[in-house]
Amino acid sequence: MDVNDVGIVSATLNNQIRVYPNPTTGQLKIKNYELRENDIIEIYDVVGQKLMQLPCRDVINHVSTIDISHLASGMYFLKVNNQVVKFMKE
Repeated sequence: MDVNDVGIVSATLNNQIRVYPNPTTGQLKIKNYELRENDIIEIYDVVGQKLMQLPCRDVINHVSTIDISHLASGMYFLKVNNQVVKFMKE
């Protein structure tokens, strides 16, 4: 591995979606260095049914917060910018 490889890996990691806290009880923060206002956030259940679709709002320092307090406890998938991550709702 050389210096250029490290730069590529670093750039790739910065573009991944991160969600926290995970598990959560209500507010979920989404971080992605390419996240922009009006990007579409989708939430799916474990059988692939879309439960929520909403635009990103109030993106500050590449982070947007959404309220999922109305969802039942369980595992879900969040999709934004063609990336998918798993999270748990307590």
